[in-house]
Amino acid sequence: SPVDLVIEHRVTGVPGGTGTAVTAGRPDGEVRYHVRIGEHGFAVVAGPADRSQVRFTEDYAIAAAVAQGRLAAASALLAGDMQVAGDLAALLTHRDRLRGQDLLPGAVRATTEF
Repeated sequence: SPVDLVIEHRVTGVPGGTGTAVTAGRPDGEVRYHVRIGEHGFAVVAGPADRSQVRFTEDYAIAAAVAQGRLAAASALLAGDMQVAGDLAALLTHRDRLRGQDLLPGAVRATTEF
């Protein structure tokens, strides 16, 4: 089915270099996954996207705080602790579909130790 939006998420400084789609050769790992949003919902895919319209980047401490509910992603963005790049108009076009969605895969959340 057609994909309307691809959001890539990059987390840097992952302790021990463990996680989904770790980039080799770094003392601390880097985790990347992307979310494909289409007419039938969301698909979360391990690894970087071939092409993404929007990219979020933050370090492990911020990602962990957001994933655990200790920090709102909006607060991290406003403080400059999470960066966003790409086509922000495309992101805003899909804001109603994204509102209230948990884009961190449940299996990842359940098996991640912070």
